[in-house]
Amino acid sequence: MVSLGAFTELLDALHDSPSDDERARRRRVGQALLRIFDAEVFVSCRSDESGKFISPVWIGMSDSNMLNYEKHFQFHDPLTPRMRELGRAATVREGMNPTDLRRTDFYNDFLRLDGLHEGMNYFPSSTRPGTLDLRIWRVGESKEFSCDQVRLLQSSGELLQSFLPVEGHTIAPSAFDEQSLPPDLSLLTPREQSVAWAVARGLSDREACKELGCSLGTLRTHLAKVFSKLALRSRGELIASLAPYQNALSTQQNYRWCDVEVPR
Repeated sequence: MVSLGAFTELLDALHDSPSDDERARRRRVGQALLRIFDAEVFVSCRSDESGKFISPVWIGMSDSNMLNYEKHFQFHDPLTPRMRELGRAATVREGMNPTDLRRTDFYNDFLRLDGLHEGMNYFPSSTRPGTLDLRIWRVGESKEFSCDQVRLLQSSGELLQSFLPVEGHTIAPSAFDEQSLPPDLSLLTPREQSVAWAVARGLSDREACKELGCSLGTLRTHLAKVFSKLALRSRGELIASLAPYQNALSTQQNYRWCDVEVPR
């Protein structure tokens, strides 16, 4: 289960001042993602006009190995181009059979040197100059990443594209417009919306129940409906999906209601 502290760390990194060094912000994001995914190695690059990976940030990989990747292995890489073509978050097993990968120089002379074993990558659906990627790896004989973790990496990648936009391009105003809200919220009743916002703000069940004036059972019933209507599987995904709209939270009405339902 993802800890609230790890998500808070991620959101703090995303909300750092835009004037801060961009690569330093990506490094902070990487540190948070490693905690979230219980992994050891993080790499994030941007793409240039030719598709080359530039401006890398890395954690847990040796400097010499990363330099080797920049100068040589990104041009002799049988795995990453396949991952990029998927245009989404995916495990490396989706990109290449592990047995075939271990027969390559890319594995034996690059990945294996830092013990990279299980990995997953995020690439945006469309790549243009300046777009960035996320690469998460576990070291040694580690367990595989789960489907839920892949979905969470997808949400994290989409968030990162909004908060750290393509260089030379502006952020779409709707991403930070305090009056804009996710269109899917229209599927929720007012009570379900109040539960969704409470969770997005990081309130515990007890805190949310106190604020909303409901029982724990009622809260969890409404939260289950929120997950179902928004096609989400966890609190982490809900937090990630609403994070771009945190500025709008202050403008939303906090509904306080009791457990007695009013007929509709």
